[in-house]
Amino acid sequence: QGIRIDHTFVAAGTTQRVNLQPVTESTFHLYAMALSRVTEGSRTLGGWKLDRFGADALSPAIAGDDADPDGDEIPNFLEYALRTNPQGSDPASFGLPTPVRLADGTEARQFVLPYQPTANDVVYRIRQSKDFGTWTDAFRMNLATGDIARLPGVTSSVDPVNQTVTITITDLSLFAPPSFWCLTVQKP
Repeated sequence: QGIRIDHTFVAAGTTQRVNLQPVTESTFHLYAMALSRVTEGSRTLGGWKLDRFGADALSPAIAGDDADPDGDEIPNFLEYALRTNPQGSDPASFGLPTPVRLADGTEARQFVLPYQPTANDVVYRIRQSKDFGTWTDAFRMNLATGDIARLPGVTSSVDPVNQTVTITITDLSLFAPPSFWCLTVQKP
């Protein structure tokens, strides 16, 4: 029995310190620690599958794009794109937009989207619809080309350290009912 902790970081130098501290006065035993490096081979879904599944990387039932070997209802391609663990259930890494007040007093809503910074084979979209029939890209980011497209009233900022993109929507008319939103992740 134990707890597995996955921590992803971008090293700011040749050394990186990671502190593990219990939140109570309890103690714990550290049995193992491993460090892996993102290599050129991990810049694609195939390299990620090899890193995550090893000898099973060619098995469609385990490592297929739509496979879900951990049973958390998140297929492998989405696990790859959102940097979640395909071999263990993860908490939701993308959720509802958060109401915020910007520094200038403007009311807005923000989505925080984890992204795979080394991937060149993922397109991320935040889409909006009024009727479930017609969907409009409010935000689109293609990592292969570096292109980012946004509707008017939508801004974005990339945080390379935390590997997230914050999408800020100041045009609150986009949320006027009925308003439906979805995240779409696809290959270019």
